[in-house]
Amino acid sequence: MAREIVTSENKAEYDAKKMGEKPQKYTEHGLPINEKGHVRLFHGTSKDAAQKILKEKMLKSAGEPDVYFTTHPTGTGYGDTTVAVDVPHHLLNLDDEFPNGRMDFRASTKNKMLPIYNPEIVKPKS
Repeated sequence: MAREIVTSENKAEYDAKKMGEKPQKYTEHGLPINEKGHVRLFHGTSKDAAQKILKEKMLKSAGEPDVYFTTHPTGTGYGDTTVAVDVPHHLLNLDDEFPNGRMDFRASTKNKMLPIYNPEIVKPKS
């Protein structure tokens, strides 16, 4: 019988298997991926656009071919409202990293709508 070698790289996966749990998966940037392959991120927008996002569960950039997201719950500084959304991780490209750990991502819409999942308004900005 082969023995499994546990290293610092695979310890979390080994512990999860041992406890009968599914191991957590992460993106190359260390963000947790849920069971549907999505990453929870934040999108800054206007109050009206946030309501539209909640209703349609789609995003399209108003002026650029990409839609922007951040790991920071107050958004990217755009708009007066932040919406938390789940985005398919394979659509995300790292756009910027900050010393405080915040990461900004972009997803190309190629002039189409980008589907998002489980949108919710985090909080309107004061």
